[in-house]
Amino acid sequence: MFFCHRTRLRTLLAQIRPVEFIYPRDGLSAATNNVLRAELRTNVLKTGLTMRSEFWDAEATISELNSAGYFSVRASKHESAAAAASGDSKMGDWPPALVALNENGQSIALTALGGCVSYLRRLLLDNELLPMKRFSLYDPSEAANTQFLVLDGQTLSNLEVMDSADGGDKGTLLSHVTHTVTPFGKRLLRVWVSRPLARIDDINARLDAVEDLMGNPELHQKLMSAMKGLPDMERCLSRIHVDGLAKVSEAVMYMNVCRYCTSTTCCERTALNSDDLFATV
Repeated sequence: MFFCHRTRLRTLLAQIRPVEFIYPRDGLSAATNNVLRAELRTNVLKTGLTMRSEFWDAEATISELNSAGYFSVRASKHESAAAAASGDSKMGDWPPALVALNENGQSIALTALGGCVSYLRRLLLDNELLPMKRFSLYDPSEAANTQFLVLDGQTLSNLEVMDSADGGDKGTLLSHVTHTVTPFGKRLLRVWVSRPLARIDDINARLDAVEDLMGNPELHQKLMSAMKGLPDMERCLSRIHVDGLAKVSEAVMYMNVCRYCTSTTCCERTALNSDDLFATV
């Protein structure tokens, strides 16, 4: 059973290539650590969090999500806290994927979510990202999923689909088929390459779309030229959503001024409101 889970972990890491890995400090087995050392690139940032205080368990995760009111955009902080204290978990406001985790008793997945939420809160990004409710259940080797062909981590590595033997992307399948001109297109192509279509109708529909573009080179060139000047639309739309929440920032940034003091008795931390700090800069 654990071997199966580690195989899925290898597949997940091979497909998404994370830039940062968050894990519970002293909470991983030797076998899992071996998988991480083998699959994670050397430049991946590894962040260990202390269990319970920083990497919340399932119960603490549910409590923190409810009390913070991330999924109840119109509710004030005090209203959300009062609802949590009264036992109203407001699961109806939660994303369906998280509701399913709770109903199915997926405590390990909720614990992993707790570590991520805790880390986002430390970075002052929780109120920007979590209210978007962009959660989905992801299983890289789900047997019931017939929409995509399953390529596990070992297969992706052996075939050099996205990474070559030396750790780069030179000579890989992805490098040969990438002719994108936008960052969001490049990200999407990477997903397509790591998860090929399995249904004949879907494959033919994609081939027909490619054929239409290749059969009209003038339109193809016009689209390429027009899209080269586009910003990263995915991230811009996310930014618009966050700004649309119109929530008053409660972030407080701290500047350590101890290094400017000549005596330890005069050391102190100066708290600045984020807006004031940005205005100063």
